Amino acid sequence: MRILGLLLATLTAFAQPYVDVRTRPAPNAGARFSSELTIYDEGMLDGRLVGRYWSPIGRIRAEKEMEAKEYSSRWTDAFLIEIGGNAVPQRWEWISAKAQGGEAVVELKHASEPLRVRVHTKLDGTPVLMRWLEITNTSDKPLPLSGLAPFSGQLWRIQWMSQWARKHPDPTFRLARFRHSGWGDEGDFGRSPLAEGEFSFDNGNTGKSGWGNPYFIARNEVSGEYFVCALGWSGEWRMEFLHQQRAAENNESLYFRSRVISTDPVMRVIAPGETITSPVVHIGNLTGELDDVVQAMHDHIRRSVLPPQPAGRAQLVQDNHWGYQSGIETEEGIKAVVDAAAAVGVELFIFDAGWYGNKRNDWPNQTGDWRPGSWLPNGLKPISDYVHSKGLLFGLWLEAESIGHGTKLRQEHPEFLLLRNGQPAFGGRSLDLTKPEVAAWLEAELTRVFTEYGVDLFRLDYNVSDSHGGGNRLRDGYLENTTWRYYEAFYPILERLRKKFPKMIFENCAGGGGRTDLGILRYMNTTWISDISTLPKSIKILNGMTLLLPPEICNRTYGTQWDPQRQYGDLDTQLRVPLFAHPTGIGIAPSLADLNPANARRVRHAFELYKTFIRPMLSTSRVYHHTPELPLETAGDWLALEYAARDRARAYAGVFRLSGEGAPEYVLRPRGLRAGARYRVTFDNSGETTTKSGYDLRQEGIRIRLANGIRSELLLFEEVKP
Repeated sequence: MRILGLLLATLTAFAQPYVDVRTRPAPNAGARFSSELTIYDEGMLDGRLVGRYWSPIGRIRAEKEMEAKEYSSRWTDAFLIEIGGNAVPQRWEWISAKAQGGEAVVELKHASEPLRVRVHTKLDGTPVLMRWLEITNTSDKPLPLSGLAPFSGQLWRIQWMSQWARKHPDPTFRLARFRHSGWGDEGDFGRSPLAEGEFSFDNGNTGKSGWGNPYFIARNEVSGEYFVCALGWSGEWRMEFLHQQRAAENNESLYFRSRVISTDPVMRVIAPGETITSPVVHIGNLTGELDDVVQAMHDHIRRSVLPPQPAGRAQLVQDNHWGYQSGIETEEGIKAVVDAAAAVGVELFIFDAGWYGNKRNDWPNQTGDWRPGSWLPNGLKPISDYVHSKGLLFGLWLEAESIGHGTKLRQEHPEFLLLRNGQPAFGGRSLDLTKPEVAAWLEAELTRVFTEYGVDLFRLDYNVSDSHGGGNRLRDGYLENTTWRYYEAFYPILERLRKKFPKMIFENCAGGGGRTDLGILRYMNTTWISDISTLPKSIKILNGMTLLLPPEICNRTYGTQWDPQRQYGDLDTQLRVPLFAHPTGIGIAPSLADLNPANARRVRHAFELYKTFIRPMLSTSRVYHHTPELPLETAGDWLALEYAARDRARAYAGVFRLSGEGAPEYVLRPRGLRAGARYRVTFDNSGETTTKSGYDLRQEGIRIRLANGIRSELLLFEEVKP
């Protein structure tokens, strides 16, 4: 029995994710971080904290294998701090290291500058670790922080062997990223070779993280390894790379810096004795296929970034008033739209922009006056009560950080405006949350709105951008950009509101997908990934965005948000896009009397399928991108997405013919099924079924024929027990 107990204990230990942190004292001061098979090691070298090596296979590198010349480049430094426009000299002294479980803090003191840095690292059992800095000004004078890379270093160093000389791949390294940073082009994920020299990409100077995303996947074409990295920051950013070849030494390296940037000379003045906390960098090294990389990032985001979903309210089917009532909002009309939504199985109804202010159909200029307009003489509460009486939850849209040009708030409090060089920033529509009185007003106003109007979901929009990089002001003699302080104020407001309203669903939106970084998503249950809802672009955007974000948090719509939305794709195809995300209707029908019965049957069928088959597995599903790279600027031919349950007992896949290009047939080979199991396969277009082994499905696949473009097939896989 004792042997059996030891065996069970051993098996249990192996079943748990392996996380380990080892620190080393001087003279070889450093730390080694292990999370499953991923290892990252860093240590002190001549006053610098450098990344010594990564391993995606759990192998610890022997000390005899490492030479100091490997780390001579400043690009190997584990972080970069710039004060007053100059990089801080690398004369750091190791003070201490503390580790507990999967977290570690290394404290450094600068030998000549009044700086202390606490380097935080957190592991969660996935291949992706988290890194951030605490920076302390130890002097009696303010310090102007002008540049920061919370994490940087060498990703790979390739030593060419003689037998490889004729097989040298071209290129050695490839970089995949979101290629565009403009509205409507979200999710355009593409690969490109990294030529020798420096390369960077950024947010397009929008003053926020933007419609791109601070995210990349790098691939080593020699070893087949990947690095995946995301910066959790809602402000300005830049990802920098150096591909360096050394012909004399017969090797080459790839380095990176994940930077927080500012268009102004100073991004944050650090007061005497003050400690500031940097954004978090999420980075991992692993082997395998692209599917493995994406699934590792999804697991990490679900485990260590996203907040818990409110109990019993996760991933509800939504509808939004914008389809049939935008600009003509009346209590009677809204209630009629609610009736139609409830009839097809909607679970939550959102009153979007246009419910507030003093001028109808002028919602951008009325933001900030969060009182129902005169066109709703009884206010919002009767509408909220009616929604609840139908068994639905009630959601409300607020562009909470904005102050419209036509508002009473602006007239009474012009000092609330965020300024740049003394003039209104962000088109004059942004509140200055760096002012404590403005932040306090916003938190109190949101608390009032949520309580007074019976709100169950808060839809946060943010329709501002600025080609100049946001606001600024003089502080302690320095021109400081306001973005850092803005999020120092805004993030805690969201955190406190979540605690005040634990049942509230928080939905993120910023002009579609204009702020989908992992910084803001720490406080959000779902997020819009784009305003574009027209096929085929809408499914291509989702395909790209789920290379970073788990699908259950990505809002995709069905309905009449844009007029062209009704023109492209048959009804089932339009409905299937949100089935691979978080479904939101935007206009089911103007009223129950106007609800087309044939249409209602298909809509109800799709929503019921989502609730019974898809939702139970969605938030833990493994995502397989059969067509991961689909440029938005070309029509393309086919797109295939597959989501599989963890236990592989069920899965579903969508095969979309994007245009009339290419052959009318596509062979889908599911990747998320067990070879030894048998599955009942349902073809949703016809309702027909067949039974096949997982092995046959994986090897031979299923041939899908769609004669025309912008059509689809939905396949459901359910394990058949013997």
